[in-house]
Amino acid sequence: DDMSMSDRSQNALFRAGRLLRQYRINAANKSSSQFLILSVDRDFVRRFPHEDGVQTLMMEDLLEKIYQSNHGEDTDRIQDHWMDEETFVRAKKIAIRCQEDYNLRNDPTRRSKSLASALNTDIEEYWTEERVQEGLHNKNLVKGRLTVTKENIKEAVVLSSGGAGADQASLFINQTRGYFNRAFHQDVVIVQMLPKEKWTSPLGKRRLIHVQSEDNDDSTINDTEDGAQSE
Repeated sequence: DDMSMSDRSQNALFRAGRLLRQYRINAANKSSSQFLILSVDRDFVRRFPHEDGVQTLMMEDLLEKIYQSNHGEDTDRIQDHWMDEETFVRAKKIAIRCQEDYNLRNDPTRRSKSLASALNTDIEEYWTEERVQEGLHNKNLVKGRLTVTKENIKEAVVLSSGGAGADQASLFINQTRGYFNRAFHQDVVIVQMLPKEKWTSPLGKRRLIHVQSEDNDDSTINDTEDGAQSE
């Protein structure tokens, strides 16, 4: 539950590897598929050589293996058998997006205006372990398990046995503050309650329905939520 930032990053990396590996299996209709995580950290490769079908390997070891191989078409073989073109393009786009996101969050001079509302709040982007523990001790923070709702993937509930001045807490979480990418479904998270005047209620299952009047050609959009329909 109490994972360090480094361990949580490594865990997220393997999760991404498993997702891409499963996508490759489904796309190629194969029962098995190998997926590699290349690293320049030999200690990381030694500690996590293999996990759930995802293998770690030093970049220099991979290049050395390719160089010493007797096969003359290793480049084509890597693309054809390890990763098809569609998956390769998708992985490349993900890598570029991850690098941009990393630069954005770690270089204040490159933060875009789109994150201004999230960054210019009273909540800092990362808190120290000492500050989190102090908040839990003073009951200013709530620790609980994040459950994403089935009705709306942008909404979640955090269930806790105590915190924030209450014996039990059931806190509603949405995506409006820009921190929704901090955890996965069923992760244990730390939550700070907003003032009551900033509380919102779950939107739930909401959809737009396009309808056309039988009397004329005018089209309307009906906003349907929880079985109630209004025009």
